[in-house]
Amino acid sequence: MGETYHHGNLRHALIHTGLKLLNRDGVVAFSLRKLSGELGVSHAAAYRHFPSKEALLHAILDETSEMFRKAIAQAIPPETDGIEALLQLGVGYVHFFVDNPEILAFFNLVPSEKGAVAAALGLSGLELESSSKSPGAFDVFRTAALATRNFPQFINLEEREILLGYWSKVHGLATLLTTHPQFIPKDAIGATVDRIVRTPF
Repeated sequence: MGETYHHGNLRHALIHTGLKLLNRDGVVAFSLRKLSGELGVSHAAAYRHFPSKEALLHAILDETSEMFRKAIAQAIPPETDGIEALLQLGVGYVHFFVDNPEILAFFNLVPSEKGAVAAALGLSGLELESSSKSPGAFDVFRTAALATRNFPQFINLEEREILLGYWSKVHGLATLLTTHPQFIPKDAIGATVDRIVRTPF
């Protein structure tokens, strides 16, 4: 079996090809041995980077969570606050998963009591959590939501209710657009997402 990867490149390949394999085969059928065969490297080479399937799952979760966190943080333009910041965050949330459907599928695949999407957001109390020390995407989400608490439409809601209501909307939209990509033409996705996020239902 030819091992053509440099040390750092193999770790990267294990994470990114592992993500694709998880989407294709699911968590139960996923293994380091199968992934090694997919990459054309020895089983031992893969184990030098990740001693177990669980360790690789954690690494994939860490990397995809960090991608998600950065996308959410960058979705809010500088000097934007209040309801506009929350709306921009929602648009960024939906577009991240539309552009990376395999990450949303992975977050839904990973075994976790409360869901890997919650782990990626940075919520606590999970069986499988990202080990990243960076603030989670949920911190960005919470900050944007808290800035809207005095707006008329939110005045009677608790913080958790604002978060839950808005999260339900943007996550539901992202899920529908990734599982039914034919529903909206690709060239209309941007304007459609913006209108739906901004429209109360």
